[in-house]
Amino acid sequence: MNDYISAKLRKLRRDKKYSIHTLSKLLENKNQKYSLQTIYKWEEGTILPNIYALKALSEIYECSISYLISDQQINIDVLNPRERILLNFFRNDNNFKKICILLAERNLES
Repeated sequence: MNDYISAKLRKLRRDKKYSIHTLSKLLENKNQKYSLQTIYKWEEGTILPNIYALKALSEIYECSISYLISDQQINIDVLNPRERILLNFFRNDNNFKKICILLAERNLES
């Protein structure tokens, strides 16, 4: 199916040091209840998470839905120092992240 999505989901979970069970509980805290088997299937690439699961996963992993479903990675080596600072703010500051997303959405509407 979509190997890059399943590999990314597996990597993000492991980077956060979450077990499948922990991830299941975190999803449940976001009103998204999924079985352990379903989460395994996402990471195996057998099935894809629905949009509601992707939204919850993006919040848990602190990334955008676009990042989860994209096969593109940001190569930090090609970023200038200012872009690296902005990327760090985006990754670490939820308010900054929300402002960026709102500005991007507004820009798309124009």
